[in-house]
Amino acid sequence: MFQIICIHEDRDEYKQRKIGFEKQISNLVSSKNFNNKVKYITSYSASDCKENKSDILKAHSGSAGVKSCFFKHYDALKYIAKTKQVGLILEDDSIFKSNLLIKCEELIENVKTISPNFHINIEFISYDVPLDLALKSQKKLVRSNVTKRLGGYLVSPLAAFKIVTFVDEWIEKVKTNKSVAKFDIASDALITRYWKEMKIDVFWSIETLVIQGSKTGRYSSDLSNRKRKIFYRLKEFILFNILPFTDKTVCMFRKEIRNKILEVY
Repeated sequence: MFQIICIHEDRDEYKQRKIGFEKQISNLVSSKNFNNKVKYITSYSASDCKENKSDILKAHSGSAGVKSCFFKHYDALKYIAKTKQVGLILEDDSIFKSNLLIKCEELIENVKTISPNFHINIEFISYDVPLDLALKSQKKLVRSNVTKRLGGYLVSPLAAFKIVTFVDEWIEKVKTNKSVAKFDIASDALITRYWKEMKIDVFWSIETLVIQGSKTGRYSSDLSNRKRKIFYRLKEFILFNILPFTDKTVCMFRKEIRNKILEVY
């Protein structure tokens, strides 16, 4: 079984995101391994993070928006570790196709034979698996030494527990020892920087399964200062159907991208 956890900022200006998200969920092709419920994570609002009162929030030196996103993902991972079910974490501006559950089910089955500590990026980003390596993949996965953005990813309960434990221990060190540096990075950078210390395995899905609506112009974003645009549907079509192939082709000739790939499965 796996579950969907949605990162959501519960404010009036973000209501349209939740409406759009729920409409997409209702159109998903069903999967026998999905528990048919969505857990919304609305803790650590941006306004709470501005006040910065709790020891947890004081352990991060970033802006209110960065802290809010960071600790929402932290709470989502805590929920996965507690429920002991694989989690599909999606931000509320995620755009995905109706076959998302089927594709995620395939990735989960494939990765189970590789690692119990998996963290799988499924979101589009311009640095991608080089095409020649993608064509060699049988399980539609590569293992990497960096994570992509965290608009959409699959994580095992064991990996979630390890990430949460790492963050909890750091928060306690900051609280008790002033010489310990606070977190100063976003949640995706945390995984890239510390996955070895956390002892988790970071994977990229060969196939793009999620794109972020705040980056296509479907939604505005005060965190990234992006504005809503008229032609967002065209951009989403391109991101799903054209750019993954062209980016994979370009990445064949980018040594710095090839160096991010540790193993092809």
